[in-house]
Amino acid sequence: MFHNPNAKLEGENIIKLLKKLQHRGQDSSGIGYYCNDSIKTVKALGKVENLEKEFLNSNIERIKKSNIFIGHTRYATSNKSENKLNAAYPLTGDFKEFPFAFVFNGNIPETECDAELIKNAITNNTDGTFEDALIDFMNKYKRAYNLIFIYKGVIYILRDPYGTRPLSIGVYDNSSIIVASETVVFDEIKLVYPKYNMLFSTTIHPGTLNVISDGHIRTQDVIKLKNKAHCLFEFIYFMDKKSELKGKTIGTYRYLFGKNMARQENEYADRDNQKKQIGLLNREKNDVVVCGIPNTAIEYGLGYAEELGYTYSQVIQKNKSSQRTFIEEDNKSRNEASLKKYVYNCDEIRDKHIILVDDSIVRGITIKNIVKKIRECNPKSIHIRVGCPAIINTCNFGVDIPTQSELVRNNHLDVESVRDYFEIESLMYLSLENINDVLPLNNFCSGCMNGNYNETRELEW
Repeated sequence: MFHNPNAKLEGENIIKLLKKLQHRGQDSSGIGYYCNDSIKTVKALGKVENLEKEFLNSNIERIKKSNIFIGHTRYATSNKSENKLNAAYPLTGDFKEFPFAFVFNGNIPETECDAELIKNAITNNTDGTFEDALIDFMNKYKRAYNLIFIYKGVIYILRDPYGTRPLSIGVYDNSSIIVASETVVFDEIKLVYPKYNMLFSTTIHPGTLNVISDGHIRTQDVIKLKNKAHCLFEFIYFMDKKSELKGKTIGTYRYLFGKNMARQENEYADRDNQKKQIGLLNREKNDVVVCGIPNTAIEYGLGYAEELGYTYSQVIQKNKSSQRTFIEEDNKSRNEASLKKYVYNCDEIRDKHIILVDDSIVRGITIKNIVKKIRECNPKSIHIRVGCPAIINTCNFGVDIPTQSELVRNNHLDVESVRDYFEIESLMYLSLENINDVLPLNNFCSGCMNGNYNETRELEW
């Protein structure tokens, strides 16, 4: 979201900001803008580059007069049967005969179409003001959403009281205000608007309603919970490595997770019941090559290799045109995408013990295809290290894991049978305890890993 009561935002630049969030969704994208008491939207299927063509072919003169924009990249976790372009955000509605538009990140459980639920909850609640309708919504639905509305030239921002998805705000010295899922957008501001000087940036607090009007911000606490439930999978996979949360970049957290994974491996070497999982420590170090699966797991791999003194080499490169396979629509699409996703350096793989480091294994489609390709390069052995525990449960809060049966770990009795399924020599998952050493988890949701969605109790370690 961009708001500036005094300056205008060039259309090309709002597109550049939205591209920094492409990794969060690739089903569709859209932009809404406010001008002369009306709201216009532009949408496109697929990546933001498709939206760029539509946007710049729109009414440029109207766009240049606007100083309020909202944008979105969609990753569908519900309402998948809907026409994709119709389901693209921003969506629009009416409240007391005036239009509003909104963008949404999250998932509201036990509803077939949360977008329609949100729109109808606001449209049909006409007893009070627009702000009253938003507060009623927050009190009724506790999880999981970040919502940004435009109504009558005012911006309204809602973050659920659990703080499920990340959301930050940046304020600049020319009265510009930027709200984004990730701080990597603020880095792009420095490039496209070098004269913008940031006064401060901060996380938008869970359970608050924030109102932005005429360059001023008003924050209202709506719901306060003792415990939050930030999504741990955001740190593990979703977020850009350059984004910052809790004083560190996401890449730093992943690097430290990798180092703790190496320490866990050393601990397992002293336990008879765990030695089968790792089966590598007696190898000569100069015969071992560590590679993080691009791009999310590279930092994990670097931390792991450094801690154990192994050589790190990016023997797998990602095709520049490929998209994220995890957020493809179905398993067929994921499989087809994963087969085209990587390029392999067989010269560095041949006659080496290859340790593949991945951030997570959910369905196992991508990593199984990678192992097959690595085998064709004739390594001595292949081992997998995973930067989080096994994914064993569903997510109803914005990650597309609707059934337990699709998860590879649930289709095998133990780690050894998963190892055999992947046809590798060893497999080890990083434990939650070792994640907790880096990132205290008392305010995190780890339900997809251990069943604790942190809704009514504190996590204890």
